Amino acid sequence: MNSEHDALERKSLRLITGRAPDWDAIARECVCFANARGGVLEIGIEDGETHPPAGQRVEPALPERLFRRVTELTMNVTLSLPTIERGKDGGEFLRVVIPASHSLACTTEGRYFARVSDECKPVSPEGMVRLAAEKGAFVWELQPTTVPAREMDEAKAGRLLRDLRASERVKEAVRAKTDAEIIAHYDLCRGDVLTNLGVLWIGRREHRASLMHAPIIQYLRFDERGVRVDKHLFGDDYALNPQEQLEAVRSLAVWQEGVDVPDGLFRDRIPNYDVEVVRELVANALVHRMYTIRGDVYLNLHPDRLEVHSPGPLPSGVTARNILHVSQRRNERLARLFHDLKLMEGEGTGYDRIYDVLLSSGKPGPEVEEGDDRVKVTVRGRDLDLKALRVAGLAADQFPLSERERITLGVLARHGALTTADLARHLALRETRDVQAWLGRLEEFKLVSRYGKTKGTRYRVTPKLLKDSGYRTRTTLGDIEDHRLRALVRTDIEHFPHSALGEIRERIGEEIPRVRVQRQLKALLRDEEIMMRGTRRGARYSLTTGIALPT
Repeated sequence: MNSEHDALERKSLRLITGRAPDWDAIARECVCFANARGGVLEIGIEDGETHPPAGQRVEPALPERLFRRVTELTMNVTLSLPTIERGKDGGEFLRVVIPASHSLACTTEGRYFARVSDECKPVSPEGMVRLAAEKGAFVWELQPTTVPAREMDEAKAGRLLRDLRASERVKEAVRAKTDAEIIAHYDLCRGDVLTNLGVLWIGRREHRASLMHAPIIQYLRFDERGVRVDKHLFGDDYALNPQEQLEAVRSLAVWQEGVDVPDGLFRDRIPNYDVEVVRELVANALVHRMYTIRGDVYLNLHPDRLEVHSPGPLPSGVTARNILHVSQRRNERLARLFHDLKLMEGEGTGYDRIYDVLLSSGKPGPEVEEGDDRVKVTVRGRDLDLKALRVAGLAADQFPLSERERITLGVLARHGALTTADLARHLALRETRDVQAWLGRLEEFKLVSRYGKTKGTRYRVTPKLLKDSGYRTRTTLGDIEDHRLRALVRTDIEHFPHSALGEIRERIGEEIPRVRVQRQLKALLRDEEIMMRGTRRGARYSLTTGIALPT
């Protein structure tokens, strides 16, 4: 059995047995799965476990009772009769399969719920429009057209079949199928006619032009004054399928532009925009855009940044903040084609790869903004941090780091010492306890060190790694350890009694975060080493054994 994820949820058997069974909770979970891509509900497995308790038995009448209660409490939720399964230790549990609904599902009370990562969340009124659009997008791919399958573009179909059979991402059983079977396997046809997805990928130009919203990519380049100086259109004549559009964008000479960075006697070329990042951003824009609304994909290249605009909002459950961790495919069949043809990373790894490449190149991560009708992703081209570049390069050469470890090291190399909360914020983590999983073996490899305790715990790149990277930087007090900062604050107050917080920080170093100075003042007050008169901005501090404070 797999661990819980966006298509699997486990609940205790106690939830629906006993004197007060919570059928409403089960109904909500079923609505969530129906409004997503479907899923499996396993009832009888305790929190944190993967198998039912040994010896657990499920009442034979419970499956029918569960089926009846779910159908009574929900609308547009279809499920087959739950089954009783056995775990490895012989314990029994209920398995409920909930297929995706082609219309919006809700409870009989009129409440709507959706799956956000591995949680069931209520849908706000604003989210209802997005959820309805998601359902339309789900149907669009498989919708049959009037184009006979025999009229497909033979050149495009032939290339697709060759590429799929040559891809190691495609299972051997699929590669062994006949041409017609592979085309049907990828839902490019239904019976004797092409689906919308089939027309998009292997249809002729005139067939693709008949699609209501076939994708068009516009590349626009602007100078320092915001004046457009170059323009290319890909797909405006409907001659290109998505794979050919992506290849045309990747072939633009502009992605070869960059800066030369000294490396001993040699110079390394760092591109302004890594072609792998561009590929992933454009592939994401094509795969996750809404094909039921009008709008082109825009690549707006400015002197200092690249903006990728995609029509429609983010997929349901995905936000600008959690995009690094939550995977939700809007066009599932199209995403499968892109993945199997190696046109993009696997599910849930695309943005990980973008962050990895950018941070390893000394660049900041992508900036994601969601508007009313489109999503904008911004990548900075000239914001190059040489320290982060050299640190990341040296660490990658010497240690077999995972993608998460490289991303975390890149964040610390770029931003300096960070508290657990700050590091979680930069990594877009919901819980600070998840930071350790992203740190991985960085401490074991002595690439990152920690100091401080509890909420004051801070992480930073080790001085040895900074030294070995050959990067010369000015020493500051921003990373000073807590016990040294406490002694520094106490000494300053001893020399300058009746001082305000701002005055103390100005003298000891304004690069030290204000909150850290405040924390040490509170600790000194708690230990009665200093005393305070006044409140808030009027507070002033002196040693308890020093000069008396004025009343």
